[in-house]
Amino acid sequence: MTCIRSMRITTAAITRDLAPNGVLRASSNLGNAVLAQGTPTAPTGITVNIAREVGARLEVPVELLCFDAARKSYEAMSAGRADLCFLAIEPAREMAVRMAIAVRGRDARPPYCR
Repeated sequence: MTCIRSMRITTAAITRDLAPNGVLRASSNLGNAVLAQGTPTAPTGITVNIAREVGARLEVPVELLCFDAARKSYEAMSAGRADLCFLAIEPAREMAVRMAIAVRGRDARPPYCR
C-alpha cells in the first residue's frame, strides 16, 4: 500500500509541477518531422500523442503550442509560456535546459516507490 499511496502523492505533485494552472501547455516543434507534423491548428505526431497522453494521465486539458523551430519551442518553455517541451538532443541546449531546471528548483530525478 505504501507504493500506491506514494504514487497518488507523486501524481498530484507532478500535476502541480507540470500544469500549475490546471492546463498542460506542451510546446512542439513542427520544424522537425520526426517529432511532429501537421499545422499549428491541427498538429499530429509522436510528441503530440505523448503530450495528450500525459494530460490524460494527469487528468488535465492539453494546450498544444506549435512552433516552426526548436529554438522557438525552447524559448516558450524557458519563458514560462510552456510547461512541457519536446526537443531533439543537442548538447548546448541540454545544458541550458538543465540550468533552467536547477534555477526553477525542479528536481529532475524520477520518483520512486519506497
